[in-house]
Amino acid sequence: MIRGGCSRLLTGVYWLALGTWLGAIVMLAVGAAVTFRTVRGMAPTVGVEPFSDPVFAGSAANVLAGAVVANMLGALAWIQGVCAAVVVGCLGVQWVWMRDTVCGGLSGWRNLLRVALIIGPIALLVWDRSRLSPTIHHEHEIRYDLKVSPDEREAARVRFDRYHRISERAMGLSGLMLAGAGLVSSLTLGFRR
Repeated sequence: MIRGGCSRLLTGVYWLALGTWLGAIVMLAVGAAVTFRTVRGMAPTVGVEPFSDPVFAGSAANVLAGAVVANMLGALAWIQGVCAAVVVGCLGVQWVWMRDTVCGGLSGWRNLLRVALIIGPIALLVWDRSRLSPTIHHEHEIRYDLKVSPDEREAARVRFDRYHRISERAMGLSGLMLAGAGLVSSLTLGFRR
């Protein structure tokens, strides 16, 4: 009875972490779209250098909204890291302690697919935080650096836009994989064969 209760509690923690992780990604997409739309509608000005320079006239809304969303991305990375750690911890305990409750066994195709669908977003998160986000930040700095030529700033803008699209696709792919992990988990956990 104690083992059954602990098993249900662990499964609940697993679902909570997986759902929070997916929900945070979905809310980032919604929050980013709402932030850009709202800030553009307010026609703000930015009084901080270098963004207040006349060279960047007309870009205040994007600068301000982008700064807000960049901070949201930092918070999302933290949330994803915590959720990933909890999910992986639950997978480890399931692997050691709950073998008999995994439908088809631990080496069954459903369980292996579930694990792969969880590892994918973790790999994308590590890649994003170690490679992609620093590159995007670097291109953003060049884009608004008054010490470089207008041509270099424009080239940085083009690179920034390209990396930003890659980041959006990676985030969308992470969300799809987590949704898939949730669906496959519903077919995998809590059953005996």
